[in-house]
Amino acid sequence: MKKDYLSRLNLNPFLTNFFTTLVVLCMTAFAVQAQVDATVVVTAPASVAGDYDARQSSEPGLAMEVSGPVVLAIDTTATNPTACGSVTVDLTGAIALIDRGTCSFVEKVANAAAAGAVAALVCNNEVALPNKAILMGTAGATIPAVMISYNDCQTIRAEIDNGLTITLSPTARDFVAGEVCDQAIEISAGVHTVTADAFDSGYGAVFGGAGNAIWYSYTPSVNSLVTVTSCDLTMEDTRVIIMGGDCETAPTDGFINFNDDCGDTNLASEVSFLATAGTRYFIYWDDRWSDAGFDFEIIEGELPEIIGTFTVDMTNETVSPDGVSMVWAFSDATDLADVNVVALSDNGDGTWSGTVALTSFDTIGYAFMNGMLDPANIEVVPDECGLPSGFGFNIRPLIANIDVDFELDPVCFGTCQSFCPSDVISCTDADVIFCDEFEGGTGNWVLEGAWGLTTAQSFSPDNSLTDSPGGNYAANQNISATMANGLDLSTYLDATLAFRAIYDIEGGNFDYCFVEVSTNGGSTWIEVARFLGEGNLSPWIQYIYSLGGFVGNDDVRVRFRFFSDGGFEVDGIYIDDVIVTASTEDNS
Repeated sequence: MKKDYLSRLNLNPFLTNFFTTLVVLCMTAFAVQAQVDATVVVTAPASVAGDYDARQSSEPGLAMEVSGPVVLAIDTTATNPTACGSVTVDLTGAIALIDRGTCSFVEKVANAAAAGAVAALVCNNEVALPNKAILMGTAGATIPAVMISYNDCQTIRAEIDNGLTITLSPTARDFVAGEVCDQAIEISAGVHTVTADAFDSGYGAVFGGAGNAIWYSYTPSVNSLVTVTSCDLTMEDTRVIIMGGDCETAPTDGFINFNDDCGDTNLASEVSFLATAGTRYFIYWDDRWSDAGFDFEIIEGELPEIIGTFTVDMTNETVSPDGVSMVWAFSDATDLADVNVVALSDNGDGTWSGTVALTSFDTIGYAFMNGMLDPANIEVVPDECGLPSGFGFNIRPLIANIDVDFELDPVCFGTCQSFCPSDVISCTDADVIFCDEFEGGTGNWVLEGAWGLTTAQSFSPDNSLTDSPGGNYAANQNISATMANGLDLSTYLDATLAFRAIYDIEGGNFDYCFVEVSTNGGSTWIEVARFLGEGNLSPWIQYIYSLGGFVGNDDVRVRFRFFSDGGFEVDGIYIDDVIVTASTEDNS
C-alpha cells in the first residue's frame, strides 16, 4: 500500500516503531490477552458453589453450556492429572480436570476426549500469579476447554470427591471499572491511588508476565510533555505502559512508551511522552512485579525546546559563491516577513548543514537555496515530497513531534531522494553483462517463498519483482530471490551492480531486505547492502554498488533476501531493472 507522504513527516512514529519492538524484547513474552470470556458455574457441592472466571481455548470454543461431573484426568505418565498420556480413568460424560504443564494443551484435550470427556477444565499452575488464566492453543480439538486460575482451581478441586459438578458457560461476567481497556477510568492531571483490590482479581493484563492490571484513560486539554510517575510516591515495584489508539489497537500499534524502574530503590516507575491536546491515552499499570496498592501522579509539563539539524546534498549542483542557505517558516506564516533564512555550513563532502531552534509539536515548511535570497535560487521541490508555500514555491513540510534534538537525513537539492544519484546505468550501456527488466518472467532467478512479479509497481513497464505480490509481507519470513546462473567475472578488473527500488519495511532493526553476493555458487554470501525503514514508495531510485571486490571469480551471483520478524508487517520492497556492468579497466 502506498503511504501518504505527509504521514512520514511526523518524526515520532520512527520512535514509536522502535519502542514497540523494544517492549517485546524487554517485557518477557508480549501477548495480547483475550479477556475473561467464560464462566465456570459450580452447582455442587454447596461449599464451593458459585461463579468462577474462565478463559476459553482457541478451538472449538463453547457454543453452548456444557455440564457434568468433574473427574481427575489421571494418565499413565504421572500421579497428578496432566493428561499427557493415555488417561486411565473412564471420563465418559464427565468434564476432565487437568493440570497445566509437561505437554501441550492440544495433547491434554485430545487425551481427555479419547477417554470420553465432554469438556476439559484446565488448572493454571502459576503460583506467582494465582489469579491468572491464559488463552490456550488447542487447534484441532474436538471438545471445548477452559482454563481457570490457580487459586480458583485449588478451591474447586478440594471438593473433587464430594460430588463436584459444574457447568461451563460461554457467558462471561461484566467487567468492573478499570479492569480492561473498554472500562478504563477517566482521570486528569494530579495524584491518583491504585488500590490493592484493583490487582486482586480480574484479567485486564495484556502484556507478558502479568495477570491483572488497571486501565486509566487520560485526555490532555493542551499539547504538553506529560510525565506519569510513581517515583517517590511508593516503595512498591510497579510497571506502567502508555498506549494510544483505541482498545482494539492500543496494546500493539498504539504502544508509546513504558518503564518499571526509577527512584532510589529502582522499583517505582516514571515515563514521559509528548501528548497532543484532545487525544486519548491509556495509562496501564499491571502486577508484573507486585500486586500491592500505590499512588501515582500525572504531571503536564512545558513543551521542550529542541534543535533540528537539516542537511542538503549539493553534489550535482554548482554551488554559488554566496553559499547555501535554508529558508523556513512556521505553518501559520502569512507574509514573506515571517520567513527565516539560515546559512548552512559546508561539510566538505558535498553536503551542507544548518540548525533551527524549535519547540516540540512545531510544524514548519522549509526549502534549500543556492545563493543569495532570491526566489530564483530556491530549489524546486517536487510535488511528491513538497507542498505549496503560498509564496510561489514548494516547501518540504515537517512536524516536530519529538522531544529531543534530531538530525534529518541529507536530501538531494531539488529532489525527494536521500542522496544525489551519479550517472544512471541502463541496459543499453556497452559494458552491461546482465540485465533483467522482469518483462520476460522470472527465469533468471530462483525464487523462495512469496517472491514473484507484480504489475502494481514498476519502473520500466510493466513488471517488477517483489517479496509480497499480494500486499503486505508476512511475519517470520526469510526468503530469497537468487540469480539462477552465476556471472563470469574472472577476466574483469571492475564490476558494478545497479537496480531500481522502492520500499516500505519495518524500521528499528527488525525487518530487512539484504543484498548479498556469492562467489561459490551460493554456499556462502557476503552482504553489500540492506534496506529497512519506511523508505520511499515514490519515486524509484537507482541504487549502485561496486562489485569490484568480487572480480576474478567465475560464478558470481546476487540475491535479494527478505527477512521479517513476528511483529509489524508492511508493504515490502519492489525491485526493477537489475543490471550488472563489468570493465577491463580498474575504476575502483
